[in-house]
Amino acid sequence: LLAGLGDSVLRSERIADTLACRGFAAHGFDYPGWGMSQRDAGLGSTCLPGYVHHWGKDICEEVLHFTKRVKQAYPPETKVFIFAASIGGATALRSCIL
Repeated sequence: LLAGLGDSVLRSERIADTLACRGFAAHGFDYPGWGMSQRDAGLGSTCLPGYVHHWGKDICEEVLHFTKRVKQAYPPETKVFIFAASIGGATALRSCIL
């Protein structure tokens, strides 16, 4: 699950629950500087809330890394889908072409 601009994946909890009830595993994360990732700002995090220097490098590469980690947890033939809202959709599309 990918959130929209300035949003948190926590707002997708109902979607995740619906998917889980239908037999899908649902995973998601917050972009650096947004949502729950902001909680680390006082602990020395290098992320400024809402600031992204280069979306392709700072965000899309993180999406690809996260997707790879999720896929490793399941059999190789398992299909992976990305459900996204707003800029999360653009992130998903951009990640596909990297």
